[in-house]
Formats: sequence, structure tokens, C-alpha cells
Amino acid sequence: MSGELVIENAVGRPELIESLAELRWFEMGPELGLERRADWVAATARESGARLPVTFVAVNGTGDVVGGWAWPNMI
Repeated sequence: MSGELVIENAVGRPELIESLAELRWFEMGPELGLERRADWVAATARESGARLPVTFVAVNGTGDVVGGWAWPNMI
């Protein structure tokens, strides 16, 4: 079902970190300390823990990353 949307803790879906980081990089652009795509991948991985900060990832029914949210945003 392609209309389905699932929101999960990224700590349980490490295979989605790179896709989520790319989306964040595209959406937010270069920031101080996050000038490169690789910087966003590293920051997203750091924020994807079982404790704070925690990152949630939204995945559609076909398995594509369509959004995410870090709380608190520690970047």
C-alpha cells in the first residue's frame, strides 16, 4: 500500500540514516559545521541514538524516506 506512512525511531533503522541525512542536507542546505553532505550523514548518525538526541524517520509504503525529525535538535 503506497499511501501508508510509518514513523520510526531511526536507531532501529540504521539503513535509512544516509537517505534521511541527504534529505536534511537538501532541505536545510549548508550550515556552519555542516557544509558537506558527509557532515549531514555524520550528524544524523550521531542524533540517531536510543537516548537524547533521538531522530525519527518517516517512511512511505514503498520504503522511501519522506521526512524526519530530531529532538532535541543537537546539530
